[in-house]
Amino acid sequence: VIRINSQSGKGGVGFILKEKYGIEMPKKMRESFGYCVKEVSDHTHQELMPEQVYDIFAREFLQPEKPYELVDFALQRGKDGRFSGQVDMKVDGEPRTYETQGDGRLEAVSNVLQQQLGVQFSDLTYTEYAMDKGRSQSSRALACISIKAADGHVVWGAGIDADIITASVKALFSAVDRMAQGK
Repeated sequence: VIRINSQSGKGGVGFILKEKYGIEMPKKMRESFGYCVKEVSDHTHQELMPEQVYDIFAREFLQPEKPYELVDFALQRGKDGRFSGQVDMKVDGEPRTYETQGDGRLEAVSNVLQQQLGVQFSDLTYTEYAMDKGRSQSSRALACISIKAADGHVVWGAGIDADIITASVKALFSAVDRMAQGK
């Protein structure tokens, strides 16, 4: 039995998510998430169940969707090896479509956020994990992305999808939304 409360370390929170949900986070992201869990535990003055820990993770990293919400994207590789296409999204609830290109699909989506919307970030790094190893026939991917905000602080985002590229794009939107929310 692992008890999660305001005194719990980041390792216990990470262990719960990995063992119960297949969610493995980089160490620095676990630290960031640990503060989110501590805040909830401090506020409720209760130990948290694994389901509550997952709900905090989902709320913080998988479902921010404000001010930028990914709707869809379609990118194709050209003969020159670069990707081009479009990104459909909502900005503050308003549907928008952007044409873009980049050396990779994630870069093409990042270019929409940075060059067309003026979102300022740097040092994008990402890690990808298979979530359902040995658990089911179908597998899902977890992508964890960190970006550095203009003021220098690092913000994490996460995305889950059966397609690893889609998981990475969702994680980028999560990180950018969390940055916009001051997290």
